[in-house]
Amino acid sequence: SLGGLSDLGPLAQAAPGAPDVLLNKGVPFRFTKNYVHYGGTPAVLQQIDEAAFAKAFEGGSTLLRVLYDVKPVRARFPKALLAALKENTGTLPPGDAAVAAGYQLGRDLSMNYVANTLDRMVLEINTSETDGLQIRYKLAPVPLTSPSAAELPALPKNCAMRVDIPFRTPELKDLLRPMWEGVVKSAAMANQTPDQKKAGEEFATAFVELLMSGDAHTIGFGESDGHWVCYIVKQAAVEMDFAGKVKKVMDLSGKLAAAMGQKQLMRADVYPGADGTAVDRLILIDKDKEMGFIDWVQNGKMVYLTIAGTSGRNMRHLSLLPPEAPKMPERIDGWLDLQMILKALSRDPTTPLAAMEPQDLRKLLQSLGEKRITFSATIAADGLTADLNVPLSVLSGAGKAASSALPSGAAPPKAAPPAAPKK
Repeated sequence: SLGGLSDLGPLAQAAPGAPDVLLNKGVPFRFTKNYVHYGGTPAVLQQIDEAAFAKAFEGGSTLLRVLYDVKPVRARFPKALLAALKENTGTLPPGDAAVAAGYQLGRDLSMNYVANTLDRMVLEINTSETDGLQIRYKLAPVPLTSPSAAELPALPKNCAMRVDIPFRTPELKDLLRPMWEGVVKSAAMANQTPDQKKAGEEFATAFVELLMSGDAHTIGFGESDGHWVCYIVKQAAVEMDFAGKVKKVMDLSGKLAAAMGQKQLMRADVYPGADGTAVDRLILIDKDKEMGFIDWVQNGKMVYLTIAGTSGRNMRHLSLLPPEAPKMPERIDGWLDLQMILKALSRDPTTPLAAMEPQDLRKLLQSLGEKRITFSATIAADGLTADLNVPLSVLSGAGKAASSALPSGAAPPKAAPPAAPKK
């Protein structure tokens, strides 16, 4: 309360000319009948339109709303904006160089978007007694075009996550430039020659163009034979030369390998699919060791891919599955099945879930229910609105899963089952 802060003595002083505003260590606080406003200046706090402010929370379902208007800050205080971004991006502890390079890549991409493109960001957390929790995120503007006309393809039943994206990718040069600059400046690239960096940039650009080509994309993740597999279905209005893009990547990988003093970074292979159709394979190589496998089949305007870290023939029937629906929704849509993910993790002996007693694991999975976490994103003239919806049963089950996966100490060994009685 205003009186309570006044009791703090020198820590809270009345602001000159603003009787309902106190300064606590220089930060102004304004107290009204229903709200406490703080930050900015006393003059700004006194200009707040409380009727408009209250309207944002009508209905009682909004727990939190954060609005960040970047455009005026960028126009008036560009150096302060860059300094704030740099200060709040954080750093990773010393560890794997590849992880650090990936973190740097993502950080520079997001910093570039906020510093040069983003005008406004809104974050909301809403709740209801029946639907659970909703997290809503709004960004403006976004570098996406209007939705593409595409069918809704089917994915294998083992998928634990799916996302459908009916949008063409933006111009890659502007998108990739800040990403690659972040990699070039990282410690992992510090000792590379200019020729190695140039060859790496050409290869990385072609490789991402290969993965991002198309007018609509469906991506799924699922467990197959004890390993995780990424499934991708691409669609295009006009049949694309995917084989030509693959050849370009292969040629540039040879150029990069020569610059790095390695024998090869990629090689091609082929195997028969479920219907006898040839499945092409790209094998990613690091220091003569096979590290990843990208399988692909093109059928007219459709391209089917699988990406995995093991050599299993994951394409199987992917290219033969009939579409789920004739038309993909005109928004980004997706879901995540937490129950399937935990089942898969429980089969991995390196995870804490594998140490749970069968009856306890069964109760945990049942507590999640059959509902999925869903998410969607709509593109409009005023930007992107993304919603993440978490059902109540999943919220409850996720809490139990977290307590099971993060034990306070090592899990006790399982007791040996009792011997069967003799007949």
